[in-house]
Amino acid sequence: MLRADKLRNSKLACMVPMQELQLQHQSWFVKFTVTLDQAVKQVFRKKILVVSHRWEAKEHPDLDGHQLKRVLAFLKDHQEIEFVWIDFMCMTQVVAERPRDENEAREFGAMLKNCNLLYIGMHVLVLFDQQYAGRFFTNFESCLAMQWPTPEGLKPAVEDGVKFNYRCDIVDVYDSGTGTMLIEKLWLKDHSTFKAVMARLAQPDIEVTNKKDKETLIPRLDKFNKLVMQGAAQGMDRWLAQRMKEYKQEQEQAKATEEKKAKEQRNATEANYQKALRGGATAKAEIDRKNELNKQREQRKKELERRQREQVQLFAQVKPLQKELKKANEREQAAKEHASKLEKMVQQLEEEVRSLGGHPGQKISRPGTAGGRAAPAASSARAAQDAVPETPTRRGVLSRAMGSFSMRSKQGEPSPSVSRVAPA
Repeated sequence: MLRADKLRNSKLACMVPMQELQLQHQSWFVKFTVTLDQAVKQVFRKKILVVSHRWEAKEHPDLDGHQLKRVLAFLKDHQEIEFVWIDFMCMTQVVAERPRDENEAREFGAMLKNCNLLYIGMHVLVLFDQQYAGRFFTNFESCLAMQWPTPEGLKPAVEDGVKFNYRCDIVDVYDSGTGTMLIEKLWLKDHSTFKAVMARLAQPDIEVTNKKDKETLIPRLDKFNKLVMQGAAQGMDRWLAQRMKEYKQEQEQAKATEEKKAKEQRNATEANYQKALRGGATAKAEIDRKNELNKQREQRKKELERRQREQVQLFAQVKPLQKELKKANEREQAAKEHASKLEKMVQQLEEEVRSLGGHPGQKISRPGTAGGRAAPAASSARAAQDAVPETPTRRGVLSRAMGSFSMRSKQGEPSPSVSRVAPA
């Protein structure tokens, strides 16, 4: 066997064959002799851990190191374990560099025939994967790990649905989450008698690399079951009965502890409920206050949304008015410019009329001045014509003035008027 402290603190990446490990770490190994009496009485169950695992290949069981990683993690969580037995690391293997010699072969055969004592009397760690339940040796090992020696022979370690003397931990190597359910269902429920166990192990769907191993170990299991009964008949029955009584007491104590914890939890829950009832009025007031605040907040939000909509509508109404105001300002500016042009034209016309030598009593008026009424453009022109002597020059100036007025009248501009005003 291997010292658990050495393996627990090692830096091994995967399982190493026994020959190679002995060359590197001889001090890790300790030899034990386990008798039937010790196995049945489970003298070493708390000190020795036996590993049940499937070989991933014919030459090596742990190619990627996942299995050893699970073993090391279990050892770190269970410091009480002192020794570990793993077949690949504790039994001489056939390796190309160093095959078994005669003594190693004899020792290997003896260990193989009696390895059932380990699985019936020690603590067993099952490294489960999806192919575990289809192999003979793994089924053989897990079956023994869940059996309980009684005067009637091996029986599943369960009574009235309660597990006792349970010596098996199941770990899913690849986290499938189904290992515990499948293994316990197989050996604690579906095959609850020794006869059913033997029949299941003999089924052809449970594969084995060497068929002789299956042919050898199944009869030896039947023989081992008879040895258990013989040992019970020789006085072991009293010890077994006492152990069963102790395990039942442990179960009752565990059940009482659970009930006590459940009662304490119920009392704590009831106390919290009463406290909540006493503070219910305060809690209700606080809830009402929060609801009122939320209501006011919603009202303010709706009012703000309403104002925003009104602003949008006002902006939509103001925009066309702004356009109209802009057009009106443009029209007013155009009218001012037009009036300025007309005023300049009237002044120019007055100067031309005066330059033609008008009578002293004659006066040129602007539209809307003396007389209270603006004379038409043609009348003003005729008055100016009458006031000025008929000369060639006079006719040319008046013709130009009349032509200018006619053009402006056609363009839609008001024509300045010239009228004669009576002397004062």
